[in-house]
Amino acid sequence: MNEDFFSIVGHLAQRRHREDQLSNTFRACFVHSRSFRSTVLRQLLTVCGFPNKLADSEEWACQTQLTEVFGKQNPDVCRYDIELLNGSGGNSNIPGHFRLESKIEAPLSKSQLGRYKRRTGVQLVAITKNYPEVPIQWMRRKGIASLRWQDIHRALTAARNDTAIDKFLTGQFLSYLENSNMAFREIRLRQLEDFADLLGTIRMQQRDGRVPKIGTFTTGNDCLLMLGDLDREIRDYLPNSDGWKTWGPGYSQTNSEKDGVWHSLGFQRYKGSRRKVELDCSLDFPDDKNEDIYWGLYLTVGKKVEREHCRPIKNYCKKGLLEREELRKEAVSLLKRWKVYK
Repeated sequence: MNEDFFSIVGHLAQRRHREDQLSNTFRACFVHSRSFRSTVLRQLLTVCGFPNKLADSEEWACQTQLTEVFGKQNPDVCRYDIELLNGSGGNSNIPGHFRLESKIEAPLSKSQLGRYKRRTGVQLVAITKNYPEVPIQWMRRKGIASLRWQDIHRALTAARNDTAIDKFLTGQFLSYLENSNMAFREIRLRQLEDFADLLGTIRMQQRDGRVPKIGTFTTGNDCLLMLGDLDREIRDYLPNSDGWKTWGPGYSQTNSEKDGVWHSLGFQRYKGSRRKVELDCSLDFPDDKNEDIYWGLYLTVGKKVEREHCRPIKNYCKKGLLEREELRKEAVSLLKRWKVYK
């Protein structure tokens, strides 16, 4: 762990490919921040199905841009983006090392993953910006784990930083992922409340329609990205959803004498002619500041709402941070109970 921080960062200037820049930025933080290192390793242990027991993260090292050549007559060259080495070796509870195949824009192929897994015999993890094109079920059968940079972002956002160095490096890496469009910000309850105020201000032209916190617009985009993830994950967990189409994520507005004006960010899944069956999942923001923000799922058959589940979004927040995984688990549970995808 004695590698100089600035030698790693300076090495980035020589890297023209975004994958290489990301890998070396990751290595700089992994080497010099214990909190960053522990958080990443625990995330990898969890996604790979190992017990989440990390004795000492100091014993782990990180290398990037590794190349191995197999065979003499017809050499096969394998290049690895990131390798994490366990200095104490591995056992049944923890692997000897991880190899991370990082993808930003380039596609991830079965042949590439299969070759890496067969050649190395180590724990391979595909870490991507978007959901991998390779089916998750195929990867699981091959013993290959998968996660996204958004998962790393989420874990680091919730992590405890023990020192000023940990706080600085973790914060800078989160900003790097956000600014390079590799991940979106995790959403906080306060940000959702500010966004609700923003929508009401624009609609009712309060304060002459002027918005003091222009950055609040970003929260709306973060919500749409999160909802897009939820739509994809619900489909993965409920594979019998063939034949359904998706609208959104997008914005809609309702206005009634009884309930007033509500702004919604959500997505809709539907099937049948003229949308005979509709499923709406949305974050609902009130104009009335005395009202809560809600998370809702609504099942409509014909034009009648058959099922609905609506709860204050603060119920899904922990320490002010929105727990997206709780939204997903509840949505999947409800859809199974309602027998939507049968």
